[in-house]
Amino acid sequence: MSWLRTGVWFWLMVIGHATAVFSEQERKLSQEDRIDELEARVSALSAEVEAAKAMATQERPSAFNPSITVVGDIVGQYGFNMKDKAHEHGHHHDHDDHHDSHDSGFVNGVKINEIEFEFGGAVDPYADALVAIAFAPKSFHDVHIHVEEAYARLKEWPVIGFAPLGMIFKAGIFKSAIGRVNRLHRHNLPQMDYPLATKSFLGGEGYSAKGLSLSAVFNPWEKTAITVFLEGAFNSPLPMQAEGAERVPNGLAHLWLHQELTPEHFLDVGVSGLLGRKGEENSGTFGLLGGDVHYSYLPTGYGQDPMFLFGSEVYSANRHKKENAWSTGFFTWAQVKLFGSSFFGLRYDLAPKFGVVKDEHALGAYLSYYTTEFLRFRLGYEHVMPKLEAFDGDHRLMLSIMFLLGSHPAEPYFANR
Repeated sequence: MSWLRTGVWFWLMVIGHATAVFSEQERKLSQEDRIDELEARVSALSAEVEAAKAMATQERPSAFNPSITVVGDIVGQYGFNMKDKAHEHGHHHDHDDHHDSHDSGFVNGVKINEIEFEFGGAVDPYADALVAIAFAPKSFHDVHIHVEEAYARLKEWPVIGFAPLGMIFKAGIFKSAIGRVNRLHRHNLPQMDYPLATKSFLGGEGYSAKGLSLSAVFNPWEKTAITVFLEGAFNSPLPMQAEGAERVPNGLAHLWLHQELTPEHFLDVGVSGLLGRKGEENSGTFGLLGGDVHYSYLPTGYGQDPMFLFGSEVYSANRHKKENAWSTGFFTWAQVKLFGSSFFGLRYDLAPKFGVVKDEHALGAYLSYYTTEFLRFRLGYEHVMPKLEAFDGDHRLMLSIMFLLGSHPAEPYFANR
């Protein structure tokens, strides 16, 4: 049996040696596979890094390119019992025609209220800028062109990399912080046009001042925000200031309180004050005071469109050069969401007519429908009454189409800006 035992040991040794050899080869193959796998991962990561670098190189030249938006505002209108209003809400400062209303009288037919080009975007990580140029065709051969806004805004301070107290510095031509409606362009209004009080006290297009603005935001409580605006307007007189007033800058201050009453109810209250000169030297001090209130109801589950809005603004100014009398005007409006993206609103206006002491008032009703935030249809009716003690006056029916081509949608009235 010794030979059998010897044979068994021999084959056991052969099998053991073969197993060891195979295990060593398998180990070597496993290490090589892992090395190959790691090399493949490194190659893939390198490729991704190179692709990211290439993409960054391609995007960097366009990172600060401005966004471009074209706004069109077209209206068809018909009026009856109309009076001659060739100079309605006009402005007597030839050198400052950005206050002129291009609604020089109501004319039946179809007209282009305005075509506006807006260019906006980041200048660098610290500042952005906006340029808004409006074209208002009066006829085929007469197009009124004016700059609505053109400013640079410093929103973060260099070196420190942030804005202390939320301070923002603005320079150029911009919508002044008087009231709330004045800060909106015409196509963003909840009605067809600016209220009578806005036109009488601030101009046909509102008050776009050439100057400097500094604002700061405070949060004294969790659901309260207080914004303070200090502005200086150069060569930008108001309609009630006489010739020569532009030689002295207007100084403006505005205080705005935003309060969240509940998660669904919001209240905004603002006060404004402006000081300047009435006209030529020794004409006296011109002053304008304003107040505004705005309430919005935004129930949970209804998206970003408030179910109900209410707003009111009042202005008072010492318009007369030789008298100490003050003229006062105001407007009040409300809007309710009907269904889908349709809204119904009412507005009442009272304001002094330009050039005379007598007041006029108006009542308007507006039905708006948005297919998207880039296209809006609005049906409007306005009854403008030239005598405060009477209801006789104009009746105006209007249908407008407002569209936007470009990068940003319309800015609604209730946006906190």
